Amino acid sequence: MCSLLSPECGVNGTYRQPCRAFCDDVRSACEDTMHFGGLVWPVNCSSLPSPVEAVDCIRITPCLSFPCQHNGTCLATSEQNYTCACEAGYIGHQCEIDFDECSSTPCANGGTCIDGINDYTCFCSIGYTGQQCDCVDITIESCQYLDLNYARLASFSRSRSNNQGIRDFIQSLQYERAGCYEHIGFFMCALLAPECSDEGYYRPPCNYFCEIARSECEPKFNTGGIRWPIDCDVLPNNNDSAVCVPDPNVAAGSGLCGRRLFGSDRIVGGMAAQLGSWPWQVSVLRHGSHICGAVIIDPNWILTAAHCVDGYSASSYELRMGFISQADSVPTEIRRSVNEIIMHPVYEYPPWYNDYDVALFRVEPAIEYTEYIRPACLPPANDLSFFHAGELCTVSGWGFLYDGGYVANSLQEAEINLWDQATCNSMLNSNILDSYICAGGPGAGSASTCS
Repeated sequence: MCSLLSPECGVNGTYRQPCRAFCDDVRSACEDTMHFGGLVWPVNCSSLPSPVEAVDCIRITPCLSFPCQHNGTCLATSEQNYTCACEAGYIGHQCEIDFDECSSTPCANGGTCIDGINDYTCFCSIGYTGQQCDCVDITIESCQYLDLNYARLASFSRSRSNNQGIRDFIQSLQYERAGCYEHIGFFMCALLAPECSDEGYYRPPCNYFCEIARSECEPKFNTGGIRWPIDCDVLPNNNDSAVCVPDPNVAAGSGLCGRRLFGSDRIVGGMAAQLGSWPWQVSVLRHGSHICGAVIIDPNWILTAAHCVDGYSASSYELRMGFISQADSVPTEIRRSVNEIIMHPVYEYPPWYNDYDVALFRVEPAIEYTEYIRPACLPPANDLSFFHAGELCTVSGWGFLYDGGYVANSLQEAEINLWDQATCNSMLNSNILDSYICAGGPGAGSASTCS
């Protein structure tokens, strides 16, 4: 009936009609049933073409039921039989078997392969990166063994002149012997170390790392008769260590803080996060149920909001990390009981009128960091300029998917804008304190966090 009443275009722009034999078969199967219902078979089959009269007329074919799965293409071999041409990554008579993309062991250097749909993902051991974990990541330790690729210097240099002199001077700077800045060698390594493979990625130093190195070392360069060679403005003005290499001092001395397996493009107006995207994200469970988010800042300390723990003892809580779905357990997750809760001493309820809605969980034993469980970086103390208006930041959690809607089962993420306090106060007709970060977007449909 579909091919009869909603015909598709055939050869030379004519309609493809059912073949006469197809119509006869359907009539013989359905005419009696229609008769018992008081209906008459409505189609004059003799008016329809035979395959000789119309080679593209629609015949009985097993492909009409779309038997091939996962976008496989059905090819009829007879009126009863067919074969499926499967998309890459699938096998089987109906393309029903997802081929194991990890069977070839593509992840190097101890990386763990996770099979996907027509793809795989390598979760790399600490110190390695790249699609197949075949890249040595830029760390203070690895930089001691990496050669600098001076061909990159032209991409970051303020001047094309005297590059050989700049090169000679940089080569004279050794770790902890430069006399200007303890991490100048690490900075130059992050700037100039070569990519290790075509599949690898290159993280240049963050803009603020460059500015620190310049302020500390420019006099040293000038003493050597060399102008500071790097234009810091061409480096990423970002605090995300997945994008650029941070200054180790700002990163609180941890080579793992802020480093994650995946970067993301974009909770409300957002998307589901991948496992490993936010390895410092913690789910706070009270009597077994998720009630708040938290963040790892140290192997023994986890930061959360004071209103999440107000009035309850440490024994009421369990902390879950290294996962994304509240409904599913995964081998990468761990749980920790809480040994102690420390609330800010001047916190008062309700939190939205309070400047100190912050608390700490102390856990024992210490958390062991993995690819899926890592700490976030803490910003410099008392530096209100660290968060810049106009920058994008990411919120993540298991909050409501929309105002008044359902709570998310899978970890959600969304990008939101940072605003200066004056603009925020004007939009909210309120008085946002300097200790707050104002973020979000005006208007319906903007991404935000929902409790």
